This record gives sequence, structure tokens and C-alpha cells, in this order.
Amino acid sequence: MSSSDRTAALRARRTQQQNAPAGRQPAPRHTTGRPADLVITSDMIPAPVPVEASGDLNHEEIHQLGLCEQAVANLSTATWLAGKAMQSIRDRKLYRQTHTRFDAYIQERWEISERTAYQMIEEWPLAESLATKMGEPVTASHTRALIHVSHLFGLDAAADLYQQLHTRAADEELRLTATIISQITKAIIATTGKKAEAADFRATARQLVTAKALPLTAAPAQPRRTLTTGSSGQAPAPVSTPPSASASAPTQEPTSLRNFADNHGTVTTPDPGPQPATGPQLPSPIALAPDQAGTEADSGGTYVLALIERIAALAAALDKEVAPLDDLDAINWAQSSHAQRALELRDEAVADLSSSILTLKRAMPFNQTR
Repeated sequence: MSSSDRTAALRARRTQQQNAPAGRQPAPRHTTGRPADLVITSDMIPAPVPVEASGDLNHEEIHQLGLCEQAVANLSTATWLAGKAMQSIRDRKLYRQTHTRFDAYIQERWEISERTAYQMIEEWPLAESLATKMGEPVTASHTRALIHVSHLFGLDAAADLYQQLHTRAADEELRLTATIISQITKAIIATTGKKAEAADFRATARQLVTAKALPLTAAPAQPRRTLTTGSSGQAPAPVSTPPSASASAPTQEPTSLRNFADNHGTVTTPDPGPQPATGPQLPSPIALAPDQAGTEADSGGTYVLALIERIAALAAALDKEVAPLDDLDAINWAQSSHAQRALELRDEAVADLSSSILTLKRAMPFNQTR
């Protein structure tokens, strides 16, 4: 769905709710997090039966929608309640009746990893604070995007920033995403520094969020590589913009949150400039030599294989960079949710890429030893 379609749907639903007669408003959301608020049983939710329907919702359908939305919203509430419960079990040593260690308890009793448990423990205070501030549960990805802010400047500062972003997005009829939140928080912290006072962070956040133009720029497009188009066996060459053309085209910055949201997949904080090279040297993509060229399919397949092998090398380099983090104890992991995600991505990337290389080698119409 495009952003314009999504905006139209939001406007239509808001108008429908505002114009609904008394007694036909959707069921209110209970967000205090008390156990009584979570009691929505399966028999209360309407059976998922396809129906032919159009037009406005009737009274019964509005009630059904309210129940279904409450059940979905309860997922976020239940998650942070579980995190709070786990911390209580851990800190009060309530597991000692059956286990000697907390990690053994959660693995055997709930079949979840210690890492996941500590992530939930880390996130629940902010999730509760955001739910209290907003009057409804907040998406888990939004909570994670603000964790760093809460660690540096406190729960209130993170909740205030989220409310400001939520208000601006609502005013411009946009969907607030975790990517937007993460990009803006990075820009604020880059301005204030990590050791700033909470009051300074709040002032900078207010100034940035209410500004007409956000201080975020689009990342330059990466050059694309093309496959050989003939049987000459020429190596693929980067496709780039001529210097004269790039010099004459000024970089356009988004002028509102709308622009930022529409392009959030390619935006980043301002480039700090050249950085010193660190880490292992990675192999360049393997070009096709003239004597390696066969048919067009062979050339393309060989290049694709070389490209995938380079990606595998990148994953291996990432493995070397984050390998020391494996030795962190659980407490330090709780303070490093970004490191946790990096390890998860590393494991997935290495496994998927290794499988891809093996599959491609078996599927290629030639058996070339490299």
C-alpha cells in the first residue's frame, strides 16, 4: 500500500469514528496493564469466517472490531508484563524452590534463552513508561528504538521524545516507524553528546522535532554493477554518474517528517566524514577474465557466484568483529541489545549465505573449479 493510500485510509477511519453515533464507538482500550485488562478469551473473539460485506460497520461489527484490536494490543502489554515478572522472579529468587540458577529456571520452565529473558527484562520499564504516557501499548520495535535514549537520559526523556514524534506523525497523517525513531534519536544524540544532561537532551529533541526541516540527509546511491551482456568476457564495470552531472545536482534534504518517512529506507544521519579503515581487508568482487568467458549464461553465473562469495567474506569479517562479544556475561548482554542483534544477524547471514553458495554451485549449468 502506498503512503497516499495509507493516509486516505487513516483519514477515513478517523472520520468514521468521530461521526459514529453514541453507543457505536469501538470498545475502549484498557492499557493500565492490570491482569483484569488482559482477560479476553477465545470465545469473546468472533470466529474468522469470510463474509461479503461493504459500507459502514454496524453496531455489532464495531464491538467485534474493538475486541479484536484489544486482543492484538494485549500482545505488547503481555510482553512487557512478562519482562517485569521475570525480573521479579530473578531479583526475589523465586525460582529457588525448583532451581538453583535463574538461567536454568527460564530455560527449563519456559523454554526461552537467557538472552531473550534479559532483553525482555531490559525493555519492560520503558515499555510501561511509554504505555502510560501514550495511554495505549506501544509497538515493541518502537520501544527498542528508544532503549538507548532511556539508558542515557532516563525513561521520562525517552517517553517525551516518543510523544513528540507521535504527535508530529499524527499531524502529518503518517505512520511512525522504528526506523524513523532510530534515525532521529541518533541525530539528537549526535548533537547533544552521550554525556549531556537530560534537560539538554529534551531541549534539543524539542527543537529538532518541531523544526520545519529535519537535519537528515539521503545517503548517496551506491554504484550498481552490471553483468556481461555479450560473449566477449569483459569484466563487469560499475555504473556511476559522471562527475559533471553529480556536481550540478544539489543534494535535496527532506523538509518534513513526511519526506523523511517516505524515504526512510535510504536516509541516515549526516556523514561525519572519512573514517580510518579498520578490520580485515575484504576481497574485491572477482572479475571475469577473457579466457573464463563461455556463454552469456556462464559468464553471468560465474559473476553471481563471485558476488555471493564476496558477501560470505563480508559475513566472515563481521564474525571476527563481533566474536569477542560472545564472552560477555548475561548482565552485560542486558546492557547491549544492539550487540545481541548483531550476533543474531551474523548467525543468520553466515548460515544463509553458505547455503546459497552450495545451492548455486549445484544449480549452475557448468562445473567450473575456482
